Amino acid sequence: MKKIIIFIPVIFMFLQPVNAQKDTTEIKIGKKKFIIIDDNFKNDRDIRDLESSIIVFEKEKERAEKELVILKKENSELKDSLNNQKITEVQKENISEKLKFSEKKILDKKKKILSFENGIIELKNDIAEIKNRMSENDTVSRPKTETWSRNNKFLKKNNYGKFNAHWSGFRIGLNNFMNQDYNFDLPANTEYMKLNPEKSWNFSLNVKEFNFPIIKKNIGFFTGVGLEWSSFSFYENITLYEDENNIINAHYIEKDVKTFTKNKLNTGYLTVPMAFEYQTSGENKFYISVGAVGSLRLYTKQKQKYILNSSKIKNKTLDNFQVNPFKYELFAQVGYKGVSLFVNRSFSTFFRKNQGPELYPITIGLSFTGN
Repeated sequence: MKKIIIFIPVIFMFLQPVNAQKDTTEIKIGKKKFIIIDDNFKNDRDIRDLESSIIVFEKEKERAEKELVILKKENSELKDSLNNQKITEVQKENISEKLKFSEKKILDKKKKILSFENGIIELKNDIAEIKNRMSENDTVSRPKTETWSRNNKFLKKNNYGKFNAHWSGFRIGLNNFMNQDYNFDLPANTEYMKLNPEKSWNFSLNVKEFNFPIIKKNIGFFTGVGLEWSSFSFYENITLYEDENNIINAHYIEKDVKTFTKNKLNTGYLTVPMAFEYQTSGENKFYISVGAVGSLRLYTKQKQKYILNSSKIKNKTLDNFQVNPFKYELFAQVGYKGVSLFVNRSFSTFFRKNQGPELYPITIGLSFTGN
């Protein structure tokens, strides 16, 4: 049986397991290490990977077929409604438009099913090719840098077997402020910025993600773009204002004069992450992401509601309130499947330097992604 010899420098030894895997032999010569791997072991591993992908494709195909049955039923009901003599011309036009859209969805679903069928056929052909090569004792293996997951165009299109980070999706969390010592005690004379954390919400819609694998499909770098909306609900009965030096301060208002039922400072940001992620193999992934998020402020708005002389009053003030136009945060998350717990801690002050209290926003919440 012929062997494949792979040279591994000592600098990468910490990435390798202490014990060699099955059907491998380790040889050390001075400061260098050699690993000898049997061709048959590699072929068996490729077959197992291909068989796992077939199972995934079959599940997706079955799901699409069930959805197609529902779409056809809805399409049939629309056709019956269109043939009803009692409906008006306007109703007929509306039903006709719905019917066109329904037929397009049916066509798209059929194409999707056909794609999965073709993918299953290609995977089965790959398995047959490997088995045939093994039976003929063919020792010429594929180059290490060209695995089945990279060669197969269908797999590329559907992102199976590739590094795919967990950023794009929806996030919801709660906001609060920290001081420069990383605790929640507000600096002296800035108690007016105390928040109601349970009413200070953060929502994010991460719309685009770009992935760059580093070590196969388990470790990679990702970036992207998203939108973030944050609200900071004040605990005290205050109104923010800028004094003669353009420094943010607050008016305390007596509750017997005016009591706010809603008193928030809202912000909107355009966000760009730069982070690394480790994820386990398989369909259901455990993952950890760490990196930074840069944000550009899009707007700042103070929103207030209160009752005055039995009348409900609403105030909305759109201004920058000296809020920092840029935000730099440390981002970390840990999750399983498509749900993760995340933390964002800002390293830039909430207000511009020397234009307001030295506060650092922190957000803790849940992230929901589609993979």
